[in-house]
Amino acid sequence: MLGTRGVPPSDRRLFSALVRWTIRGAAGLLLLVCALSLIGAVFQHFAAETDSKRVRPNGRMIAVEGHQFHLHCKGQGIPTVILEPGSGLPSLVWAWVQAQVSDTSRVCIYDRAGYGWSEPIDVPMDAENVTRQLYALLKAGNIPVPYVLVGHSIGGAYMRLLATTHPEATAALILVDPSSPVGVDWSALGKPSRLWNTSMDYFAAVGGVRFLLTLGFFAKFWRDLPPEEGAAVKAVLSSPKRMEAAIKERSSLADTIKQISTLPNLGSLPLTVIYSEKVASLEITESQKRAWLNSSTSSRFMIVRGADHISVLTNKEHARKVANVIVNALGSLRR
Repeated sequence: MLGTRGVPPSDRRLFSALVRWTIRGAAGLLLLVCALSLIGAVFQHFAAETDSKRVRPNGRMIAVEGHQFHLHCKGQGIPTVILEPGSGLPSLVWAWVQAQVSDTSRVCIYDRAGYGWSEPIDVPMDAENVTRQLYALLKAGNIPVPYVLVGHSIGGAYMRLLATTHPEATAALILVDPSSPVGVDWSALGKPSRLWNTSMDYFAAVGGVRFLLTLGFFAKFWRDLPPEEGAAVKAVLSSPKRMEAAIKERSSLADTIKQISTLPNLGSLPLTVIYSEKVASLEITESQKRAWLNSSTSSRFMIVRGADHISVLTNKEHARKVANVIVNALGSLRR
């Protein structure tokens, strides 16, 4: 016999059972996600507490615009070398380079707002804000001019702007795999959606980034660094604060490139452009290289063989070649 709606009772019972099990399954999955999120958040909290006691800043904390910034200088001599890391990276990725250059001159690393031990600041992380904060930090830290400015990746864009806005404070400019406005339509990149940013913040807050790092993902960021600095880099990369800063910097990327795209040439400022072999092999790099070298009448170029965009800093042998370029530049300035 058919039911009132023309559906056999057995089919109605099957349908009702499917609905019940679907609801139960969805509820169970939600509970599982909540439980895992809670466990992850607890894990992240206590691991971060352990990191904060185990990994301490090795430099000074200096107030800039009402917030604390981490600055660490080694060695003696002038000009002072200032090292700027790439997007999403703490200052300690420069550990090998800083150690070698410090035998020749004073060399400083620092953490941009929100990275490493520096506090976040509620302003966009574009080149204008970053360079203003860096220059204020160097002044507050009594770091005498002139500077040899060294920037990796997006850090190269920051140092390019700083060299232009403060030419009197710049003795030389050295760029490593620098981000360039040439050949790329950065405006088409757009900004990450609010949903994406919120998801990434949540993922870091519940220990997702820390879990991936524990499994060995992204190990190239710290694996080849000196053990103490490598452990510190791994710890700060796990921080939700670092994720927030990286998202903010990524959101300002198009603005940063726009800000450096109309800068005047550097005149006779000594400029060295260094590319890792992997980046140098990209088709677009040739036009970018020409643009960089044409921006100064005193420019040089070199490739670090066997290196990629990260190993050019974190691999000891690759970093040694970068450090040698800096040391040679210092020698030329002192003649």
